[in-house]
Amino acid sequence: MLSIEDATAAVAAVRAVGERAGVPIVINARTDVFLGGSGDPAEAVERANAYLSAGADCAFAIGLADRETIRAFVGAVDGPVSPARAPGRAERGRAPGTRRRCASIGPWAMRAASSLTRRIGRSCFGAAPTRRSPRSSRTPI
Repeated sequence: MLSIEDATAAVAAVRAVGERAGVPIVINARTDVFLGGSGDPAEAVERANAYLSAGADCAFAIGLADRETIRAFVGAVDGPVSPARAPGRAERGRAPGTRRRCASIGPWAMRAASSLTRRIGRSCFGAAPTRRSPRSSRTPI
């Protein structure tokens, strides 16, 4: 994980590039503290506020799961927050008083679609579909 200073500089650089190019972009900056980081809520808040100050539109708070933790995080962040919601790991509904613009479902929809595609392939071909590769004549997908 990047230091707060390096991550903030990256957010500012991306914002500047978008503005120079005249391309409207939305920067949803990931805090990553709960995903292989320290797990410290204070650091997550510090990172989120630093990213928002550097030009992020929203702080992506991956790893926040319960309503109370989300409410506390959102209350301490000076801008919009987008908590990631994993199936079965978070309560449904919007926590009262939150300023989030959305709740991300992260990779779950893509993973579900990939799983379904694999099952369809197996039912049609009896095994996982294969593709031709320069390294091998038959490589499982």
